[in-house]
Amino acid sequence: MRAYLRLLRLNSWKGYFALSILGLVLSGAVPSLIETIVFFLILICFLGTSFSINDYTDVTEDKLHGSKTNPIAAGEIELRNALVFSLTLAFIGLALSLSFGIKAFVYYVIMLATAFFYSVPPLRFKTKFPLDFLTHGLFFGSFILVLPFMLFGASLTSAHLIPLLFSFWTGIIPEFENHVRDYESDKQAGLRTTACVLGPETTARIANFLKLLLPIIVLPAFFAKNFLIFVLTSLVFYAVYLFKYKQRSFYVYESLVLVLFIINTLL
Repeated sequence: MRAYLRLLRLNSWKGYFALSILGLVLSGAVPSLIETIVFFLILICFLGTSFSINDYTDVTEDKLHGSKTNPIAAGEIELRNALVFSLTLAFIGLALSLSFGIKAFVYYVIMLATAFFYSVPPLRFKTKFPLDFLTHGLFFGSFILVLPFMLFGASLTSAHLIPLLFSFWTGIIPEFENHVRDYESDKQAGLRTTACVLGPETTARIANFLKLLLPIIVLPAFFAKNFLIFVLTSLVFYAVYLFKYKQRSFYVYESLVLVLFIINTLL
């Protein structure tokens, strides 16, 4: 059981849950308790499917990399059992999404299909620059933000453009960093990820540039309501970030932006 929980990568879910909550707040929907529970169950199934199928298809590279985070590569879960586990989560999520109507079901199918296309051969977008970071920005970024809109029948407007761009942007950055980290094993496996095509140093520079550019993208959403606290915290945070330049700093900042987006929407 512990191995299957590791396969889900629960420690990586916090940001995606925050993104879905932001989407829920932006949608203006007021779901019932049952609808809220089902919504989060659908999200759990999507995240579980995406992470587990990724580990399933990454066994070769993770063995080369000596990864201890992939329980399949470590021999703790058999390949067949991992695939059954991932597909079971996918079908549960599909069944639950159907309870919100055909539009929600079709959207969830698109989310799942993109996640599968990203990981599973022969398409396996994660190994094909630039489809690797573009698809990651969608299914682990914008698609999650939009999920509440599709489930609860809310409409997207131009006012949602900046949060959508923010979610896509923050879905791209971890992909760059993952490819830089896995560069050696991916190169040995003959993959053509962004880091393999552009080189790990260039890819890391692009990721850092995107981090530094993020405040410029999101600030207009807060200026509209004179949200001075966001401007001040951004300046302070990025002053620290520029001097320290630590990866963890970005994820603290990302969490801060998500919280402030939610507060800004509710005010």
